[in-house]
Amino acid sequence: MKRPVRHMVKTSIRATLLLTALFLSTGEGPTFAAEQDSPKQLSPSIQITSGARHNIAYNSEGKVWYWGDLVDQVDGEYVYWDSRPLLIKNLDNIASVTAGINRDLLLKKDGTVWEWGRTYKYTSTNGKNAVSEFRTPTEIKGLPRITKAMTYASIGAAIDEEGGVWVWTSDPDPNPMKPVKVDNIKNAKDITAGTYSAIIILKDDGTVWESTAGSYARQIEGLSQIEKLSSSSGQTTHNYAIQSDGTVWGWGSGLPGSKNGLYGPVIVDDLKDAVSINTGIGTTVFVKKDGSAWLVGRTIGDYFGTRTDVPIRLEGLDNIKSIALTDDYVMALTQDDKLWKWKADDTNSLVTFKKGER
Repeated sequence: MKRPVRHMVKTSIRATLLLTALFLSTGEGPTFAAEQDSPKQLSPSIQITSGARHNIAYNSEGKVWYWGDLVDQVDGEYVYWDSRPLLIKNLDNIASVTAGINRDLLLKKDGTVWEWGRTYKYTSTNGKNAVSEFRTPTEIKGLPRITKAMTYASIGAAIDEEGGVWVWTSDPDPNPMKPVKVDNIKNAKDITAGTYSAIIILKDDGTVWESTAGSYARQIEGLSQIEKLSSSSGQTTHNYAIQSDGTVWGWGSGLPGSKNGLYGPVIVDDLKDAVSINTGIGTTVFVKKDGSAWLVGRTIGDYFGTRTDVPIRLEGLDNIKSIALTDDYVMALTQDDKLWKWKADDTNSLVTFKKGER
């Protein structure tokens, strides 16, 4: 059986920015593999989600695409798969997907939640040969009908039809925890990753709560009339909440400007007019009402602390619909359903968006 098209590349790759449409590499592969498709077939609304080093797109028809962090090892040499989005076969009735660090979560239209994602399988005893494969989805048992699910690290969380919140843990947790309900939460409408393995919960009444490992949730004082929470593609050091009047509140370490070092919640004026916010370790990217994208905090891909305390616009991007953040780059989806990838160059300076080859 042929594997998806791959390219031999060096492990050190100069950072680039490119525009890609959701098109697919040809060829057959394992059970979950690439399949050829055309842009016209991708017209249903597309959403994106990113993990530590990979990305997933899905549409309203339930189709799912995956790209990034797919690599084989042949006699000690790394062979990277084609970086274009792969249409995943045999995934159906998908309502939404959340990319995580060690696994991804699939929420099906019937309200069930499934773990899935890429795994790395060694094929020789000397540790010099391995292949990337996709796991067979495994259902999370013990959950009622779910309307929203999210994951990061070994933690999963979900909201049920009645607004209850459920939390569980999975591998690599040495003692995985089955789903448990957070007893004092009702009418939840959103959840996101917090700091130190916490789950941040937004209730219908605009209050914000925090729970750790499914324990009794505590209300975060000072936050009210909140309409939206920031999202995180993995580990984060801080969170934001957008109030109904557009005011942005932040808490945790790594807040921008003069707010850095304040654990809050405090008003963050630098994020004025933000309609969506994505956080990472010391990094914040956000989209404004006018569709522009901005970055503040640690430069993406720089783990040694280079940061900007004044928001910098990611020039060349307009009409952004959604944005996702990995450890090393930003993925942005525009209103015309085209994907843009942003990354710092070799000197960790910001580079201009430019059109790339398909």
